[in-house]
Amino acid sequence: MYQIGVAAELSGLSVDTIRFYEKRGLIKPSGRSASGYRLFNDGDLAVLRLVVRTHALGFSLREIGQLLNFRRQPTCACSNVRMMIEKKLSQLRQSIQRLSALEVGLAQELERCNEMVQTKPAEPSSCPLLERLVA
Repeated sequence: MYQIGVAAELSGLSVDTIRFYEKRGLIKPSGRSASGYRLFNDGDLAVLRLVVRTHALGFSLREIGQLLNFRRQPTCACSNVRMMIEKKLSQLRQSIQRLSALEVGLAQELERCNEMVQTKPAEPSSCPLLERLVA
């Protein structure tokens, strides 16, 4: 059994983050010491690692909670987890498309601005880029 400080070190999380996850119901210490310290076992550390990895993959705390519930159910179909991952991947791909379009738009505006500045320096009190964005 590990006290919260050791669990934090082993999981790569801060003590405050572990407490936050506990408050959100994602992790529950296996017990408490006689003096009231939270105690975590190897299974708890595995849960913490799962939380860290799934959060890094873009899953929300609610989604992580669902994945943890699937993990706790011995009859959980792997298809449930697969569907969640497929959904997250689809959302990620949509975000990439939106961000790519945004990047292209911003690059075009910047290029137009550069062209305008080269052909006609801006008045000190105006910005052609802002004027284009307003129009």
